[in-house]
Amino acid sequence: MQPSRNKVIQSRRSRVLRKHTFCFWRVWPIICCMLLSGISPCSNSAASAEHVDGADVLDTAERESFFTRYFERMTTPRSLFTFADRESWLRHAQALRQRVLQSIGLWPLPERVPLDPRITGRIERQDVVIERVYYQTLPGTYASGYLYRPRGSSAGALSKPLRRPAVLNPHGHWPEGAADTNVQARCIGLARMGLVAFCPDSTHVMDLPIGLCPIGLMTWNNIRALDFLQSLEDVDPERLGCTGGSGGGQQTLYLAALDSRVKAIVPAVLVSWFRRILFASEQTHCFCNHAPGIASITDEPELAGLFAPRPALFICATGDWTRDFPKEEFPEIKHIYNLVGGEVSCVQFDKPHNYDRDSREQMYAWMNKHLLDARDQETVREGDIQLESPATLKKLGPLPPGLAGLDGAPDYFRSKHSFNRTPQGGTGQPAHSRAPTIQVLGDLLGERGPCVPFGAEYRGTSSAAGFRIEKVLIQTEPDVRVPVWVLEPERSKVDQRRAAVVLVHPEGKRALLENRRALVRGLLDAGVVVVAPDIRLRGELRRRWDWNCVIWGRPEIGMAAHDLAATATYLRSRAEVDAKRVRVVGLGETAAMALFAAALNDRVAGVAVEQGGPMFAETRGPPAPAGILRHGDLPEFAALIAPRPMWINGDGDRFRFTQQCYDRLRSSGTLRRSDLDQAEFEKELIVWAGGGRR
Repeated sequence: MQPSRNKVIQSRRSRVLRKHTFCFWRVWPIICCMLLSGISPCSNSAASAEHVDGADVLDTAERESFFTRYFERMTTPRSLFTFADRESWLRHAQALRQRVLQSIGLWPLPERVPLDPRITGRIERQDVVIERVYYQTLPGTYASGYLYRPRGSSAGALSKPLRRPAVLNPHGHWPEGAADTNVQARCIGLARMGLVAFCPDSTHVMDLPIGLCPIGLMTWNNIRALDFLQSLEDVDPERLGCTGGSGGGQQTLYLAALDSRVKAIVPAVLVSWFRRILFASEQTHCFCNHAPGIASITDEPELAGLFAPRPALFICATGDWTRDFPKEEFPEIKHIYNLVGGEVSCVQFDKPHNYDRDSREQMYAWMNKHLLDARDQETVREGDIQLESPATLKKLGPLPPGLAGLDGAPDYFRSKHSFNRTPQGGTGQPAHSRAPTIQVLGDLLGERGPCVPFGAEYRGTSSAAGFRIEKVLIQTEPDVRVPVWVLEPERSKVDQRRAAVVLVHPEGKRALLENRRALVRGLLDAGVVVVAPDIRLRGELRRRWDWNCVIWGRPEIGMAAHDLAATATYLRSRAEVDAKRVRVVGLGETAAMALFAAALNDRVAGVAVEQGGPMFAETRGPPAPAGILRHGDLPEFAALIAPRPMWINGDGDRFRFTQQCYDRLRSSGTLRRSDLDQAEFEKELIVWAGGGRR
């Protein structure tokens, strides 16, 4: 007989209860020990995080106001009407070209290696021949593109070819790139007019730490593309033009501003103030639009002015960021042409962002007039065009075996431009000879003034995670107010002025109290004043502005270092703080911020970092300052802090150069290098922050 269903359930419940009761009594002693030790049995670590509510220094409206004001200051257009005569503009233009080359990583220009062109595929039609071309732009590095020629333009065995004008056609973000039907249409249209057209493939390869950015590499590829066109027997080297839409218009703008061989240009749906393609929010255009620091030295209308007096036609649309170009940016460009001469024009279509047939026919007419010296308007009608499928063009040939593509460009730039790791004028030398290196660091970080606070505003007190918090706003530069928390030890613990630390967490001050509460408590118990800042783009000021920072020439690390240095100066002014014992401590991946803050502010008494990296040589993009590896890496710039106390944890034997510089100044006792885990680092940091040398 089988037992009833209820009896079976009761039996199972009884076994489960006995099993769980047995397990409970086995783990109860462990739970008791954890509770007596102050460890929560529900946490994953001894230092469980405690959520911190309230105590914000800024309200929502103030935060948004900060971003709006700062964005406006960094993107204010510069007027070209300040140039009153031709001579002043030409002097400025000559200097500006070099600064633009420096911005995009092309100063000095790379060596011009043999082009070594390779044709890997060919399509012949009744009126046009299309060829797939690879050409060498850097040693061992090949770019690619599509060459469109009028049928019969190359020389036969006994005939000399007709020398034709040629037009470079860099492309933008079309879905199929250089093979897109939109790009094909204008190249075929030009070839049917009797011109040679070449469309190079765009690239987004970058290596910001060495100064290589996409627009820089594309500009160099386009310069070499002009070399290629001039090498063709059927091209007139003196009649070269360039046109492109959107991102291709940007390539046209940079190439034409820097290479005098371009005789006529038509940038479409591109030129505007930089501020129109940037955003105060976290929205962003493609990073290829963001040349490092370019917005700090010029703007797109000024770049366009560098083309004068050569003829330029600007095409814009009512449905994109160029809608106001005819009444705002174009008059500025026209002013420069009025000073130096030359023909410039603008046409706008009531359409969305495009480079369609109407726009192309405007371009045909411009090239017809200025490269062919013709006036026959019938020749600029596009007519019906037979287009290839993008897949067909892409099958014309991959990169030939044994050749390397543009992915190899960063290796070339690092081999040519990386700094020489030999102690010499600037690091490990007396203060007066270190000044040039400090100036270089300031330029890389976008420093425009001293790292001193403009003022501080008390915002009351609050409490969080068991701490009494004083809320302060420190104005570190115009329109920048950094929210900080000041935490002081109990006054009964210390009667004299106290040591103090600026303690920066990669996620801000709230995360510091949530995740590193024991460290903060230990510092306060040791009598150390703790200031926890929300440096720009962290904590209360958190915003993802990677590419805004790049184009402004104000990298996030530079903003942070400035804010930390100014906060340290503020801390020195407080009555309860010993001004000679203010140190900066960087937790997590904030090593560069903390080290650069101490390098920029020689009144910071010392600096400690929890993780000695990452090195800039280990990165490719933001937040690394553009071009920094041309001058040094973290160990080289850390040497500027000598002979002040410095502690590098997570060293991994990477700061030997810094050690050598300290040794040369006979201050090796003030530099500590270690590889401690978090618990040991925090324990010993408490002693170090108070001025000890544990």
